[in-house]
Amino acid sequence: LPRALLFCPGKAPYGKDLSFEPVLVDEAITRIVAKYVDPSLQDLAYSVFYADETPPGHIAMEARTLPFLAECRVILVRNAERYDVMSGEKNSPLAPLLAYLDDPGGSTILMIVAAKADKRKRLYKAIAALDGVVECPQLDARALDAWLQQAAAALGKRFERDATGELLHRAGERLSDVQNALRVVAGYVGNAEIIRAQDVV
Repeated sequence: LPRALLFCPGKAPYGKDLSFEPVLVDEAITRIVAKYVDPSLQDLAYSVFYADETPPGHIAMEARTLPFLAECRVILVRNAERYDVMSGEKNSPLAPLLAYLDDPGGSTILMIVAAKADKRKRLYKAIAALDGVVECPQLDARALDAWLQQAAAALGKRFERDATGELLHRAGERLSDVQNALRVVAGYVGNAEIIRAQDVV
């Protein structure tokens, strides 16, 4: 895994307004934390910051700090679209973080989440050089159907033919809405394993 990751918008299949899918980001973050952070050491090895609250220099300092009692440290920075309005000059508040990205520590995974990202900016280019850019746009119809099937399976359910199409038709394409609709339908069918189109209706 790259030492720095930027979760950002990508090309949306259904229009510019759905170029960023935060549910995909949260799923990826959950998997990375589960893989690299021992649950018993989470308070020591996993930190969450918000770019509109914490200076970039402080985040860079934390990223350079060696993990205590753990092999790896994971740092998450949310609301990083704020960095797009900062310059990449030496006297910029962003400079320490850019300097860190030029030579990231081997014991830290830095995850940055930005609902907007300018590919012309130094931050984007620095993480792209590490192969760490992860575009998270809205899923197309095929991928959305597959995601829904997997989410249902995690709840011990499976869809009857045409039931996924019915749910997506009613819930829309945003994963948060689809997720909520699935929970409602799963609760409605109770102990039944199969979700039918009429259950969705």
